[in-house]
Amino acid sequence: PRAMEAAAKYFLTQATASMLLMMGIIINLLHSGQWTVSKDLNP
Repeated sequence: PRAMEAAAKYFLTQATASMLLMMGIIINLLHSGQWTVSKDLNP
């Protein structure tokens, strides 16, 4: 049915967005050594 297709597309979209966000955070961690996405301007 159409509702099942919509739910599957929604789930895949959310999973992809979460994966991209987490991948960005992990790459940031590997490069900078800290989990925070934003850095303090005046450390």
